[in-house]
Amino acid sequence: MKNKLVLIPTVSMLFTFVSCGPKVVGFNIIKPKTNYLVNEKFEAPKVEAKFSDGEVKDVSKEVAFSDYNLSKVGEYEVKVTYKKYVETYTIKVDTLLYDIDDKYIIQDESCNKVKAKYTYEDYFAHNVYELNCVPSTGDANLLVVPVWLSDSSNYIDEDKKELVREDIKTVYFGSDTETGWESVSSYYHKDSFG
Repeated sequence: MKNKLVLIPTVSMLFTFVSCGPKVVGFNIIKPKTNYLVNEKFEAPKVEAKFSDGEVKDVSKEVAFSDYNLSKVGEYEVKVTYKKYVETYTIKVDTLLYDIDDKYIIQDESCNKVKAKYTYEDYFAHNVYELNCVPSTGDANLLVVPVWLSDSSNYIDEDKKELVREDIKTVYFGSDTETGWESVSSYYHKDSFG
């Protein structure tokens, strides 16, 4: 018997799957923070996507933020991107200064003094002691942070860091016999009558 070649006709089908679900029609930026101090950390706002079926979904972790600068005083547009949609909002970056007459003021980009958005009382509203001063009785915990800056070694030998730290400790917490004058601690101890 001879081998015969038999052709069997086949049908090839290509299937394309098309999503029939609701499509994104835009998004909303919910209450973005618009006032920052220089070098303050950016706070990403909540972002909600709107869909063609009316559904609203939190997509805050799926958006990208760009075009903002928190290292320099000025006004900047923050660009928020979700899929093919882009929205912007404006932020203002200011420098906070402490004025001689005990008032907080803001210095704008042109070095003009302008009224602060926050007052002394606003800052002390978040004080650990819930007072506008350190308590006059009892033991008050104060944080003293010695800082070694990138150029500190131009002024102080690096091998003297520990000595400088001890000197700072003495200035804040030493006795008048150690210092020859009042430390911060001994001054307030005497001033508050023990």
